[in-house]
Amino acid sequence: MLEAPRWSQRNWAKIHRGWIVPLVLIVAIIIANNLLLAGSSTSGQPLTYGGLFTGLLNFVLLIGLLAALVFLIIGIVGLIRAMLRSRGIYTKRERRELENYEYRLKYRADARLAAGRTLEQLLNGQVPQSFVDWSIPFDQDEAPFARAQFGYARFYGTDAQWTSGGLVMFGGPMLLAGSLLASAAVSGSNKNRALREAAEQWREGQLVDGIITNRRFIAIRADGEVLSFWYEAISQMNFSLDTHQIILRFHDTAPLFIEGDDTDVLAVYIVAGIHGDNGLRQHPELEPIRSAYGQIAA
Repeated sequence: MLEAPRWSQRNWAKIHRGWIVPLVLIVAIIIANNLLLAGSSTSGQPLTYGGLFTGLLNFVLLIGLLAALVFLIIGIVGLIRAMLRSRGIYTKRERRELENYEYRLKYRADARLAAGRTLEQLLNGQVPQSFVDWSIPFDQDEAPFARAQFGYARFYGTDAQWTSGGLVMFGGPMLLAGSLLASAAVSGSNKNRALREAAEQWREGQLVDGIITNRRFIAIRADGEVLSFWYEAISQMNFSLDTHQIILRFHDTAPLFIEGDDTDVLAVYIVAGIHGDNGLRQHPELEPIRSAYGQIAA
């Protein structure tokens, strides 16, 4: 999910707490130190609990005072930075982060509008603008309509393998018994770790080059392997367009997780390929696309 830079999410209560709390601690430490000095210097005699303890306590108060001063400086700097940001004054790093965030927001908004236009064209019986890609063989009734990077993962388990940690042991009965117990513990740990790693979970997480056609989603993995996920083979689909995530389950292969700024148009083609015009008009998961495009078109 796209989030604004943390420093842009101003929490004034937290910002002011960053310098007020250290300041209060400094005042409290100074008062405590003065009281300690006043008590220990009466008639030039140390406190009854001993000069060593008094010196140690003074040292602890000094360390606390220095730490509070450091946090006070940090808090004041944070306050100044927050006030400058509220007036549109940023460091170079902050400006880059803010520009990147604003670019991503605009890109997602444009991608949603593009998905809305695609939806409208499909409903009107028009063919959206395709592009030429000579690297992938397409069927005669198939054309590529979008290409972008997506987050990619698959959900499956593997066979568990582990070693029992066999040992050749020599020694007395107590030594042999201890060695056997240690070997059993190591073997059990290896087994549990292997079972956890083999359990069904999301794997192969990576960025892929994705091609969206009217019949399938093509994922070109980092190792160059090309995988095709045909819409007609989908058994279940879960869209979360607010977070730009899609999970697809298939009749004959492991589930697929897709994430990216261009998932809206992919969702449109998936619904069109499975449910046709009726799905484009009524599928509830496409409502964000229909609403956004309808508001602009109006």
